[in-house]
Amino acid sequence: MKVLSVLFSLVFLVGFFSCSVAQDARKFGERKFTNYLMGTSWKTNGVPFENKDQDSYSLTAKGDGNSIMDQWGHSIYFDTLTFSSSYSAPCGNDCFTSVQGTYLFTAENRIRVKVKSINRHGFCEKKSEEINQDYGYYDLIKVENGYQLKKVN
Repeated sequence: MKVLSVLFSLVFLVGFFSCSVAQDARKFGERKFTNYLMGTSWKTNGVPFENKDQDSYSLTAKGDGNSIMDQWGHSIYFDTLTFSSSYSAPCGNDCFTSVQGTYLFTAENRIRVKVKSINRHGFCEKKSEEINQDYGYYDLIKVENGYQLKKVN
């Protein structure tokens, strides 16, 4: 009888918790969308999200890592809710810039980007920055070997 009482209490608590979480999400207007960027890494055409005014970025699928082209250049990695970019070059005579921030799917093919920091080292004209800025919304447009990120105005 004690086991049945504990089991009933546990079921009640789980139901109550999941109901309250669902109500909180509705209260703030949140809707869950599939995060198909989570755990992925891409080559990019420049430093992603370094400049708030840049209208678009290309995300190109990385190769198997054996090509010299896969080792150098700009790339971005998407974790569960965060992203980080990096840059590598065969020599050290360059400005190595990385950007860290958060992203959230707000529609099936749209993300909202917030940049936390831009780190620069090497031969750079600008210094590193802690900016904590909302960069707005970007549509993800599927292309042959990746995505085009296009800023929504």
